[in-house]
Amino acid sequence: MFADAHLHISNAGFGVGYRDISEAGLLFCNASRPSDWISLEELMQSDKRVVPFFGIHPWYSDEYDGEDVLVKILEKYPEANVGEIGLDGTRSGHDALKIFKEQLDVASRMNRIASIHMVRSTDDVLSALKGHDIRTIIHSYDAPAGFVNAFVQRGCCLSISPRLFKKPIEKVRDIINSIPKDRLLLESDHCDGVMDMHEHICKVASVLGMGIYELSDIVSKNARDILKA
Repeated sequence: MFADAHLHISNAGFGVGYRDISEAGLLFCNASRPSDWISLEELMQSDKRVVPFFGIHPWYSDEYDGEDVLVKILEKYPEANVGEIGLDGTRSGHDALKIFKEQLDVASRMNRIASIHMVRSTDDVLSALKGHDIRTIIHSYDAPAGFVNAFVQRGCCLSISPRLFKKPIEKVRDIINSIPKDRLLLESDHCDGVMDMHEHICKVASVLGMGIYELSDIVSKNARDILKA
């Protein structure tokens, strides 16, 4: 059994990108914009493995209509979390930083996990997280290994996506090996859709020099732990 720390409603629950979706124990399923939220509600009700994340992705910050809407759906679903939110230095809508901080504040006040998109915005994300007591997942972590400790000190788990393997293998090894094992998560989401989690676990396990079942157990425990914290 594995835990997938980040995927989207177009992929969850339908076997898209998976060798065998029945092997999934937990699916952290993220919405990107309000138009996704109804579909995510339907999915979470039909598949109990789905852990829902409601939020406004920085690409769609123009669709943000104030925190009250987010608060309302989180109040409706006590098991729901906040995501996908964050910053993107290559593509963000209007007031993206302000909107990111407002959604972080909601997650902090309501004691929900925040799943964070971070592209060319490492310093800004670290700054925004400062002072927050919040459970956080950095989705598709690919910042230099030297930043890992700063995120760990802010209470973050770091999720490795298949897209990391587009980097030179030396950088991949440095990043993965720098993440404390109790803060490591894995996800299927990447720029081409999703990757089979079995294949992804095998690749990361090879970098770490451990067996696939040992790694799967570690990241599954980490996913359960962040839900219980």
